[in-house]
Amino acid sequence: MEYELYNNHEVHENIYLISINEIEEVLKTYNDNREISIIMNKCKNEPKNTWITKGDNLPRFNVPLLRVDDNNQLRITDGRHRIFWMKKLQMTDIPIAITMGAKNVLNSKHINIIPITTMDMPCSTQPEADLVYNPSNTRDIMMKLANLQKKI
Repeated sequence: MEYELYNNHEVHENIYLISINEIEEVLKTYNDNREISIIMNKCKNEPKNTWITKGDNLPRFNVPLLRVDDNNQLRITDGRHRIFWMKKLQMTDIPIAITMGAKNVLNSKHINIIPITTMDMPCSTQPEADLVYNPSNTRDIMMKLANLQKKI
């Protein structure tokens, strides 16, 4: 099923398609085999409903986030379960949100990344009603809070 790709945790440069092997190498630098095995065993055939939200034209899939730490080392800061879910479904290239610092490190290592905005994912999960992304509703709530603050 086709999904719009996004990441909701940090400002990132863009979303890219990258080899899952490259991402696994990053994870192995700070996750031992036992941790990886535990995560793999938790992965089901369908994604968690919290990974999918309602979009304007397509459901939205929340992709993992790759950034650099204080030592300029690549780190997945959000999305290990999603990565191993995609691996379990035998995806060879996966979508990842990448910060500018991470993009610079990948480029210096000559790792191929391709910009991507939508992707046909190996699932058919629809967003749940209570997980609807509605930016106009968010704006309304913020306006009400601002008006309430003025009254206090």
